[in-house]
Amino acid sequence: MEYRLEPFQSLASTQDYLLSLLKANKDIHKLVIRADEQTKGKGTQGREFISNKGGSYQSIAFFDKDKILQKPYTSLYFAIALAKELAKHNIDVKIKWPNDIYYQNKKLAGILAQYSNQHLIVGIGVNVDNQIPDNAIAIKLALAGVNELVVNACLQAYEYFGLAFDLVTEFRAFDYLLNKKIEIQIKPNAIRGFAKGIDSNGCLIVDNEKSNICCRGHISNIY
Repeated sequence: MEYRLEPFQSLASTQDYLLSLLKANKDIHKLVIRADEQTKGKGTQGREFISNKGGSYQSIAFFDKDKILQKPYTSLYFAIALAKELAKHNIDVKIKWPNDIYYQNKKLAGILAQYSNQHLIVGIGVNVDNQIPDNAIAIKLALAGVNELVVNACLQAYEYFGLAFDLVTEFRAFDYLLNKKIEIQIKPNAIRGFAKGIDSNGCLIVDNEKSNICCRGHISNIY
């Protein structure tokens, strides 16, 4: 599967760089922006994504020609594809809904999907040889190999959108939260219950003993 690559030693954000090219009316379809480090890496919920040298930091864009890429569960497609790609290297990971990759109960990678001007832009950061916090873990593969497998996963995920893809079943095989008691923040409230997978729209199903609630939000605690 073909793609174009522009590597950089340092960028504020690979995601923002692609967005700037889009605003300048550049052709960014299947363009990969890769940086050795990010000084202002972007995470979900407006959080910073620490991106020290030694990690894999990439964003890729897809033109939504058939208008099928703007979905609420986009990041899950890419998480599933990445989990499958890692499995080829005997690295068995789980997906912590909605967009984190966990390995040995610690965060290995994060995914950020944005939709702008009929383009889907997906950023993926993976810990490799970079400095990581205590609650994270790094992958023991060569950085060049990790960069390549991430791109392969993104291209595969892009193909999923044109297929009869069973999101619920595919996700269940990698579900980190399944049957765990969690607390999810849905402003202004917090809901506690047991995670029971996702529905066809990628919403987390939470059993709070009264009823099953399908929701979107931020996981604040896992018990």
